[in-house]
Amino acid sequence: MFYEIPIEKRHIGDCHGFSEFIECVEINGRGVYVYGNNKEELTPEYVRKCLVGITKLKRLIEASSPQEAIDFFHSKYRGAIIGGNGRKDKAAWIDETESILELPNCHDRHVNENGDLICGPEVGDNGNGEFGMCVLEGFDPPSHNCPVSTFLHGIADNEGGAIETQEIGGFKVVRLISILKRNK
Repeated sequence: MFYEIPIEKRHIGDCHGFSEFIECVEINGRGVYVYGNNKEELTPEYVRKCLVGITKLKRLIEASSPQEAIDFFHSKYRGAIIGGNGRKDKAAWIDETESILELPNCHDRHVNENGDLICGPEVGDNGNGEFGMCVLEGFDPPSHNCPVSTFLHGIADNEGGAIETQEIGGFKVVRLISILKRNK
């Protein structure tokens, strides 16, 4: 089972552009990702002068339960380890204002040689799946029924509606079973 974890990440530099290096460091008890092109600039003095940004993004974690996904994030995700003792002192943390999503299984979901999720078995030399790239990588769904796309559209269509969440590990989780019950 895949879980989509909403996270927030503290950074300096252009996290959306092309950087020659990315470092995750602790400065004054706060974790921060540093994106840059000149590694010699990576000094505590330089980092302290930089404008700090917070970026919201999603991470996919494969786990057997929501708690296992949360535990994996906190113990294995580098940004969730680097920083002070407080949750938001880390370089990355789970965004408690959004829900973790338990995503449906898909028999067409595969992983290519580069580690990207693809739709269908890998074909050709470009890393694409038989039906293209997976919607979980931000691509359009295939022409046939995609359970993940259907699920995500169901969540979006009910924005502000009554989607049942469970609290697990201190975070809101939308369980697949709650969506299936509601749609009966």
